[in-house]
Amino acid sequence: MTRTLLLCCSLVAALSAQASRAAELTVAPDGSAEYGSITEALAAAVVGDVVALAPGTYGEASGEVFPLDVPPGVTVQGEDAQTTVIDGLYAGSLVHVDWTEGDPVVLADLTLTGGEAELDGDGDALYLWQAEVRLERVLLRANGDPAIPDRPWNLDSWVDVRTSTLELVDVVLDGNHGSHAGIRCEYGAITLDGVTFRDNYVYYSLLDLRDECTGSLVDVRALDNAGANCDGALFALGEAGAANVELAGNDAGPCRLWQGGELVHATVADNRTHGPFALLEATALGHSIVAFNAGSVELADGGEARFNDVFGNDPVDWLGDDPTGTDGNLAEDPRFVSVEAATRDLHLADDSPLLDAGGDALTWDTDIDGTARPIDGDGDGEALPDPGAYEHPTVVPPDDDDSGEADDDDSAGDDDDGCTCSASPRNPAALPLVATAAWFAWRRRER
Repeated sequence: MTRTLLLCCSLVAALSAQASRAAELTVAPDGSAEYGSITEALAAAVVGDVVALAPGTYGEASGEVFPLDVPPGVTVQGEDAQTTVIDGLYAGSLVHVDWTEGDPVVLADLTLTGGEAELDGDGDALYLWQAEVRLERVLLRANGDPAIPDRPWNLDSWVDVRTSTLELVDVVLDGNHGSHAGIRCEYGAITLDGVTFRDNYVYYSLLDLRDECTGSLVDVRALDNAGANCDGALFALGEAGAANVELAGNDAGPCRLWQGGELVHATVADNRTHGPFALLEATALGHSIVAFNAGSVELADGGEARFNDVFGNDPVDWLGDDPTGTDGNLAEDPRFVSVEAATRDLHLADDSPLLDAGGDALTWDTDIDGTARPIDGDGDGEALPDPGAYEHPTVVPPDDDDSGEADDDDSAGDDDDGCTCSASPRNPAALPLVATAAWFAWRRRER
């Protein structure tokens, strides 16, 4: 008993000593803070410390030695991503995190740019080995030297995750270049929550989770990205599932744009693929809109589709079995606010036939903007979710069907006096996708 008490007291004392050491280590590149470089501060940091970065650019000129090795349990905190910039000028990999042993590392409110690893890997911006890392409000911009030729044996990625766990929360990847992949994971887990991929270029995949890597994606946008060659898909997700996804303006090259597990509440428009593959392949597709793409939809063997609108895709909407007309699947012009690249807005217009057409069972309780689902978009007194990533934000008054006058308030559709007009579609009662509620329950969180 005495020995047990002594051990407990020793543990408490050790934890108290560790807590007492936790501190904020201030850094400013102009020398006005405790440390002049992140490199110096990290060398002094211990578990629980916050390395607080003043606004400025941190690079070789300010004394940084790349890669920056972040110790276990340390937070690197910038002022914000616009003013706090770590720039490697393509001289090497930017940040490494190894062996955190249960003490997660956090990088927050900063920009990582100008990273270029050696061609055998290591991650241009971030490399993880046996680590737990969380990125919050981080901008990864212009990593991967565009001067390096595109060759499949160049194995560099912007983020390389090896036997590690990575969370990306409110992260933007913008204008990066990769000769292999964007984010690559082997034997680990990645979750994306509020992540945007924009104007990036890769030889193979923007996101590759196929090599014994689990993951999930929520509130993810992929806009105007491009791939050069085929290694599965631009988003090669293995069995990972996704909810609230917007894919627009992407050119997948001769590859698929998306290949993964369950995809729920996706809006996929104005994307292109040039090869023999489907643009989008999923184990299950639900409550989604796939329209005006150069490429088709294909379900994996045994897959299912419910409450989707698939319309206007070239050369055909579906490869294989076409489920249109069953399980709430439609082929209707979704009537986006705008699908043109210069004015793109993939919210549903007030006269969209898809208002409240996303099924009678709620599969995700917010949309990609955080708007609560469902809203009674068609004004019929029954609130049902919309298909796609966006819930129509307001209630549209129903067609009053009483006149053909110019001032009639037929804002929900054409007045049907003297003609035969189709009403807003109402999907038949059906269960939600088999795995949606249970499979994603662990990913739901208060927004």
